Amino acid sequence: MGSHRVLGIAVVSCLTGVLARSAAQDIPSSPPPGSDTVHAFELDNGLRVRVQVDRARPRVGIALGFGSGFADDPEGFAGLAHVAEHALFEGTVDWPEGDYWRLQQALGARQVNAWTGPAHTVFELEVPRTALDRALWVEARRTALVLDRLDEAGSRRAVDAVVDEGRERWAQQTLWPRLFGALFGADHFSARLDSFEVEHIDLEELRWFVQQHYTPANATLALVGDLDPEAARAIVQRHFGAWRGLPRAPPRPVTPTTPWQRTVTIERGEHVPRRMLMLGWRLPPAPSTEQLALEVLAEPIQRELQRSELSVLAIGVAEQGPASPAAFGLHVVLPVDLGVEEGAARVMRALHGTCADREDTRYATAAALSDARTQLLLQRDLFERRADRLATYPDTPWLHDRRALIAAYEALDAKTILELCRSWLLEPPHAELRVREKQGLER
Repeated sequence: MGSHRVLGIAVVSCLTGVLARSAAQDIPSSPPPGSDTVHAFELDNGLRVRVQVDRARPRVGIALGFGSGFADDPEGFAGLAHVAEHALFEGTVDWPEGDYWRLQQALGARQVNAWTGPAHTVFELEVPRTALDRALWVEARRTALVLDRLDEAGSRRAVDAVVDEGRERWAQQTLWPRLFGALFGADHFSARLDSFEVEHIDLEELRWFVQQHYTPANATLALVGDLDPEAARAIVQRHFGAWRGLPRAPPRPVTPTTPWQRTVTIERGEHVPRRMLMLGWRLPPAPSTEQLALEVLAEPIQRELQRSELSVLAIGVAEQGPASPAAFGLHVVLPVDLGVEEGAARVMRALHGTCADREDTRYATAAALSDARTQLLLQRDLFERRADRLATYPDTPWLHDRRALIAAYEALDAKTILELCRSWLLEPPHAELRVREKQGLER
């Protein structure tokens, strides 16, 4: 539900003079014993820092996470957190618009991304180990100076970027929030996410949000790679130690939510060419055994749905962090000659077929579990963006520690997974979202 940007590996030699202003320092290549150990410390300004040693990782993952997101949008300004995320990519008082990208490109950065979630906003990238000093200098400078450089033009560019994303990701930013609203009710932030109306957000509102939430005491910096923790700590202190932020702005009322009924029907527009069906089941808060089991089953369920002539757009577990509500959801496109009632019935038949205690389902489940374990053993980098998860959930190893997740998978077997499937997915879905033709032409 956030924004994602990808940066290539191109090198821009013309910026070497700018980069020289940071005292470059190579990071020692021999970390202390204890690869995968997370070293935690905190700066005097409140910035939490996590350094995870990984000897086999050739590059360093960097993620700066803030403890605020969609759920913090003030009343009347749903989407403001997302706009603030985009604002951090604008120019600074001494860097014109676009120079941030060129600066990181010159360092060999890649996977420069950002996303806004319910309770977190995370900025991330990967750089060569020898470029860590300079990359953190760039990150610290653009973060500390964000309020100095915000102007009307940058505010409008950030708003326009969010509007464009909303058009491109209509299902993600409208349908899934509606489904979550139906699952968790009026008190859950997702019930209002589809009401993004960001065009009226102005510079004053944007500056208020940044002042309120983009502070060192509300941030976690995560580094993952072949690092010496003490050397990394010295670099972080040098570049982020002077960051103070401004006094927090007075709080404003959070956007009120609207109760949703269990079954929600919306009419599709021209940008949604086919009728669709989404079903959701509430799960225990993450992390949980149920979550792991149903993630393993996502592929077998998808194959069964495809055999039922249902096109699957998305399937899996949606979790929003430790102790937060989790859900299993699926999103299917209905054949042109199939009504939504029959479509829902086909989904339930496919689930019954996948979860049944038969020799073929036990074999398929065991194969899916074996694939999941193999991926963990073969891929040294557990997650695509491990620093991202470490910055978001620094004190929950299950979500960022490869060994902890391997142990959790080892505790599962096909029988247990199928039992959990029958316990959670064979009851009627807790929420249903139907996307139909306009003017009530639902079959």
